[in-house]
Amino acid sequence: MSSLSVQQEIRRHFDPAIFEATAEGCIVADNDFFIAYANAAFCALLGRDPEDVVGRHLFELTAPESLAVAERQKHLRDVVPHRVYEVCLLHRDGGRVFAIVSASRLFDGAGAPIGSFAFVTDITRHRRDAILLQQQRQQLRTTIQLLNQLFEGACRDMRDPLNAILGVPQMLMAASPPSPREVDGYLGLCRDAGEQMLRMVENLSTWTRLQLDQIALEPAEYELNDIVRDVLEPFGRLADRNGQRIVNRIGRVRVRTDLNATNSVLQHLIDNALRFSPEGAAVELLAAPDGGPNGRRVAVSVRDEGPGIPPDVLPHLFRLDHPHPLPDSEGQLGSGFGLLICRNLVERLGGTIGVDSRPGAGTRVTFTLPSATVQ
Repeated sequence: MSSLSVQQEIRRHFDPAIFEATAEGCIVADNDFFIAYANAAFCALLGRDPEDVVGRHLFELTAPESLAVAERQKHLRDVVPHRVYEVCLLHRDGGRVFAIVSASRLFDGAGAPIGSFAFVTDITRHRRDAILLQQQRQQLRTTIQLLNQLFEGACRDMRDPLNAILGVPQMLMAASPPSPREVDGYLGLCRDAGEQMLRMVENLSTWTRLQLDQIALEPAEYELNDIVRDVLEPFGRLADRNGQRIVNRIGRVRVRTDLNATNSVLQHLIDNALRFSPEGAAVELLAAPDGGPNGRRVAVSVRDEGPGIPPDVLPHLFRLDHPHPLPDSEGQLGSGFGLLICRNLVERLGGTIGVDSRPGAGTRVTFTLPSATVQ
């Protein structure tokens, strides 16, 4: 039966005004799936005029990813006369319209099949909300996993300084009283462990504030060497105590940066360099112009003479989800928390950060800052 005959058969059994009055999309297709009738709601659903719908094959209005579903329903119509299924249709602008189709077979007065009738319910918003909810749930699971790894790493990093602090009273209360020199050594151990724990707490606070976007940056022009000298002052005493040297080779160069953020990055990098360098080693600071996509930049480097980092660890240094063995730590895992904070701060300052290292050849961490000549 032709589409015209199907339309005539529909009008003989149904009043089209009923379908035009409903807000639900309604279509009738002949046995070959050519659309014989579509109400205004269905046309509006696809953003099309009736002339652009009636007479077209239903598959022309079906998204490619749903063609297999539509084909299967075409073969099932004589086996299951009443069917409900989900399909994706094509809007006139090329967008996707997700819909639930409730289809039934149509028969003429003699009981012969002449086509199919279907109600089409728009579930696009519901489907998009469901996809968004799924994405949010996945993001929440990822965040919880990262937080668990974060706290696991923080607990791991705090264990050694806590043991050192708890061990000092035991040594002071030993049967043989320690000498004044030993007491000074124990107190120095306590102070170093306390400072290490304080840095960890500050790291946790900084990380939390970064995630909540609560750190306001106030870029201004500074002499880089002035910033470096202020940062190096407390580290100089630590280096002397460990028989290490800090060599500042940064000359006169002006940068546009946030003072607190730059201090934090330098403190992290210098602390790491001293911590992983042997006695007698030198930690070197350098700065040089570096061309960037948005103008000139200054590349600042902190280089140590430590054991270096294995090549398989380098790609994971800035990730919380991949703890890595610390150099010369007998397999002890490091969280990489400080480097992650450095990357967040440097990127917010408009720069980049990278690590160059080889086992036995030390490590060089370089980050860039905007030059004061570039606004």
